[in-house]
Order: sequence, then C-alpha cells, then structure tokens
Amino acid sequence: MSAITVLGVGGFLHDGSISVIQGDEITTAIELERLNRSKHSGWKTPEEILHAIQALHIDMNAVTHIAWADEFLFYHSPKTRKLAEWVRKAFPNKIQIGIDHHMCHLASSFYASTFEQAALVSIDGKGDMKSVAIGHGQGNKISLISKVNSCYSLGRLWNATNSIMGMPGYQNSGKTMALAAFGTPKYLGFFLDFTKFLENGMFMFKDRGYEDAHDFDQMLFNSKQLIIRYICDKIGIEPRDQNGSISQKHFDFVASLQAFTNMLVKHIIKAALELTGLKKVCMAGGVALNGLANMSVLENLEMEDIFIQPATGDTGLSLGASYYMYHHILEQPRQFSIFSPYLGKSFSDEEIELVIKSYGLSFSKEENVCHAAARLIADEKIIGWFQGRDEMGPRSLGNRSILCTPEKAYMKNNINQNVKHREWFRPFAPAVLEEHAQEYFEINRSSRYMLFMPKIRPEKICVIPAVAHTDNTARVQTVLEDLNPKFYRLIKEFHKITGIPILLNTSFNDGGQPIVHSPGDAIECFLNTGIDCLIIGDYLIAKRK
Repeated sequence: MSAITVLGVGGFLHDGSISVIQGDEITTAIELERLNRSKHSGWKTPEEILHAIQALHIDMNAVTHIAWADEFLFYHSPKTRKLAEWVRKAFPNKIQIGIDHHMCHLASSFYASTFEQAALVSIDGKGDMKSVAIGHGQGNKISLISKVNSCYSLGRLWNATNSIMGMPGYQNSGKTMALAAFGTPKYLGFFLDFTKFLENGMFMFKDRGYEDAHDFDQMLFNSKQLIIRYICDKIGIEPRDQNGSISQKHFDFVASLQAFTNMLVKHIIKAALELTGLKKVCMAGGVALNGLANMSVLENLEMEDIFIQPATGDTGLSLGASYYMYHHILEQPRQFSIFSPYLGKSFSDEEIELVIKSYGLSFSKEENVCHAAARLIADEKIIGWFQGRDEMGPRSLGNRSILCTPEKAYMKNNINQNVKHREWFRPFAPAVLEEHAQEYFEINRSSRYMLFMPKIRPEKICVIPAVAHTDNTARVQTVLEDLNPKFYRLIKEFHKITGIPILLNTSFNDGGQPIVHSPGDAIECFLNTGIDCLIIGDYLIAKRK
C-alpha cells in the first residue's frame, strides 16, 4: 500500500483553510484569506480550492484521503452541496469523508499536543448542532463524552455583544475582549440569573420572566437581533455606533461578560477533568482564543498542563479534519513533538529579490540581519519582519510580524494610529525569550502561541510600557529557540543591545486586512503604512526620507 497522505479542508462558509498530513506530521497548512486577501473568507468555488492546492505545491497524486470539516455542510447543506459534490467528482480516486465540527476541534488540539492522554474541550459559537464538546483522547483515539446543544452558546453571546459594541462579527471578539480591562463586572449577576450550571460540564440559559419570547431557548440563540434586544432591555444599554463613544456602562458590560466567560469555561474544563479522571486538558474552538479565560483556568483549576494550538478557531478545522482521519480513522501512530505553526509557504532569495526590484526599491542584503534589525528596533524604528513560512492561526508568531521596542509607551498609539489604522484601545503582544518570561510576567509556563494573558510583574511595567494593557495584562508569546531560531536570535540581539529580552510583536497587516502572505503583500503594506523598514529574509528595505 502507498504511503497515506491526508488533505484536510475546513471552512465551507467562513475561515477556509487547507492542510496536509503525511508521515505522522502536518507538512502544510494555510488559511484561504492569506491567498485570496479576503479576511475570514470561506471556500465558495472549485477554482479557489484548486488555486490553494497549486499555490502550496500539494501533489494530489500523493494524496490518498480527503477529510472535510463540518459533517452537515459536507453531506446535507443546500448552501454547500454543489461545492462538496464537485470535490467528490474532481478527485474520484480519493477516499473522502465529512467529519463533525467539534470532533475536528478536539482533534486539532489533542493530536498537536505531546500528551498521550488528555481531557478534551471544544467551545465555540456552533457547529454540527453543538456549542460545546467534551471528550477523552488516548493514544490515537478520541471519544465524545458530553456536549451542549447549540441553542446554548457562549460564542454567540460574544457575537451579539460585538454588535452592541459597534464591532459586529464573531471575528471581532478579540476587540471586544480588550474593552473588558476598562470596566468592572457590575452586571455579572445578569448572566448568572439566566444560566443554570449542570453536571458533566453542561449548562442551560433560562429566563421565563422574559415575556416577549414564548421560548427563551430558541429566542436567545436563533436570532442575534433578539439576543441584542434582550441584553439591551435587561441592562439598560444602547447599542454603540461603530464610530461612537464608548460609555462606562459599555465597558462594565463587557467586563461582566468576560467574568462570566471565565466562570463558564472553568465549569466546563473542571467537568472534563473530573469525567476523564485526568490532569491534562487540550482546548479548542473560538472561545479558546480568549487569553483572559485561559489564564483564569490556569490560575484556578488544579491540573498538570493545558495545551491550545494556535489555529484554535475555525481556521484550524482543516488541521483537525486531517488529524482525525489520519490518526483516529486510519489508526496511524502519532508523533509526539512540539507543534510548529510555521506551515505556510516560504519564498526563495531569487523570488524575494525579483519582487523587490519590480517595485523599484533600493535594498541591501545583510550578513547579520538579526543584529541589523535589532539595532533598528533599539533606535525606535518600526519594522516589518517577513521570514520563512506563514504561521497558522490569527496571531503573528515571528514570521509575519510588525516589531518595535516595548520600552516606549507612545509606540502603542503610534502603531495603532499610523501603522495598523485601528482602534485606540487595542493592546499589543510581548514576544519574550522563553527563559526570561517569568522575570517579566506572572506566569509559570510557556505561552508559545499568544493564548495566555498574565499580569506583567509590577516592577517591570515601567520597563515595557508599550505592551502593557490598561489592566497591566499582556498576551505573551514565549519564544523557544528550537521552534523559531531566527526570531529567537533577533530578540537575543535586542537583549544584548538594550538589556530587555522582549519585542513588541503584532501581526503584519493593515487594519481589517489579512496577515501578509507573499513578499508583494509585505511590500504593499510597508509602502502604505507607517512602517519604517522592511526585512524580508536577509533583505533590508528602508523608506526614503
């Protein structure tokens, strides 16, 4: 029998992605938005799928199986039936299957972890009629233990709140979360009044006192507009216009939702640990992007370890689909190693130089590009840093990053206003050498994918003010040399120059755009924003004064 190679595809409706697993490891993965430059886009046409396969140089002759995330959408949905049928006909010699949405989430985290056995938790808006799934992973097998019906959805509560805050769309939950730091949880009782915490990690939303809806369950989670009306009536809050001011009541409401989220996530994970009798947990789903809730779990539950892979939202469904097919269905052995998110496409020196010259830009090729970049950052320059393969997931982890010094508080406003062109309240992440993380942050573990938000140690806030949020939390990335040697060397060089082992790291994109994918994307962003210098590979480009 020929070697097994699985192509995973996720995101029929939004957050499309594609991945390949071969020889026990994910060899390729990328989001559709990086290729078509349309944020959060899903697969709509056969041509998009073919283009992605060609762009990533995927050898379809070697592919033996195709795994599609979202079982219902693959087999039954009128919205996606034609595309699914095309896939089946276009690759008739491949074994194809649609896999449950939440099983894909669970698989994406468990099989990417180094755990032989773990409790598994997925929490998101909804998928295949569930908003929460609790499972057990052992070896190469996953089993479902408990689930929550999609009419009770924490993810959809956040989606409605995003609209109330004038930032509609589930993808804006990170923006909304940033506002929690400006408020106090005065309205936590509002959420607790209509929530019943049940056994096995389940919960229900009930409020029979709400006379405008004959069935609160269906009202609350089948119509976002009714959720919004319910919240606004109960709290006495008005939806905010996109460019309107944010009142203290808005801040307090979001702070209350965050406090409620912390409680509910802890309830679910605590149940998962008790149901499995284990001390390690793998978490996935869009809610797992909430670094404050993840930090609350770390601080308040007794467990040995937690793992969350970087593409934990729906962009990671293709990872989960390919993993589940390869390990669970085909019973192929696992590889227990640190998960690398650098799975996209890289570009050769020849390709990079050709693109730079096509823009008529002056450049130099640096012998020690990490030292040159560190010196520029120490001189308070903002640089675009483009190296190797794209990171998988919504966070730039050192290959497609905008970087600057964390020492100057004004850098936060400078990048928000002049580079990212986004809201004033958005914080930035510190990328810290992993061995120095505990010197600066109140965290006793790695945070390699920016999914935990600890407090900055009080004595260090004045040292790195540009990465301190208003509540002195920070979405930390601990940088491991073995995982990203070049990014590690850059921070090491900055440490030698300044004594600080940290850089401010934000995604390489303008506001509202996908993270850059190609050298051309990087140059366009560089030319149209306040980035001072661009480094692609070992090539340095500075703006003309």
